[in-house]
Amino acid sequence: MEFDLMAGALIDRYQGVASRVITYLASEDIHKHPENLGEWGENAKAVRAA
Repeated sequence: MEFDLMAGALIDRYQGVASRVITYLASEDIHKHPENLGEWGENAKAVRAA
């Protein structure tokens, strides 16, 4: 998973189009890889701040 690119890609694609973005795969990924929780959180903060 390219966490470094995720927030920027989501912002580029949905800014001005959507007021919320739901990443359905986050739950599955966190369940399989709990160490990724922080990365998902950082991306969510970055998208929300945009």
